[in-house]
Amino acid sequence: EFDSDVSIGLFGCIGKNAEIKNLYIKNSEISVSDKRKEDSLGELKVGILVGSAMQAKEIKNCVVDGVINIYRTNINVIVGGIIGAQKSSELSDLKNIARININESDCKNSYIGGISGNGFGNIKNVYNYGDISCTFNTYIITVGGIIGEYSGSELVSGFNSGNIETYANSDIAKIGGIIGNLDRSSALSKVYGCINMGNVPSYVTT
Repeated sequence: EFDSDVSIGLFGCIGKNAEIKNLYIKNSEISVSDKRKEDSLGELKVGILVGSAMQAKEIKNCVVDGVINIYRTNINVIVGGIIGAQKSSELSDLKNIARININESDCKNSYIGGISGNGFGNIKNVYNYGDISCTFNTYIITVGGIIGEYSGSELVSGFNSGNIETYANSDIAKIGGIIGNLDRSSALSKVYGCINMGNVPSYVTT
């Protein structure tokens, strides 16, 4: 049990001007259970490469393979195959082959993506081949083959062939083959040259 925000990955958290290039992470496994007291604060941010990237200069030419297992959580969850949460970071030439499994979770809000759980910043030439499977009781669930929630700048040339299977009891569900939710508060968001070939079966009750 943790007490506040937690970022988990090969690099838990990276900051301003950080650069990560030319990495291949193979046969990785991250398994997390984070059950807290009722009304606890904090977020769980998980990515095989980076848990949280805040104003990183560049993350480029990286491949991850393996599995992320999240279960029995009751706080906000932000999970990506490569990066959990990212803000104002440049992402390019990234490939995710890892599976994401989230089970038995009573989250407040959840953001799940094949590349990144949520974020703001330029994203170019990214590929997700990993399946996403989620079972939730949550207020808001946001799932995308590339990114769960995208809040601005440009997403160019994203490809998803991972299947997204969601079982949720949720008030609000936003689920897409490329992006779960494109934040309309950002008038500068541009998305083009993206292809989804994954199945997106979703079973949501309220």
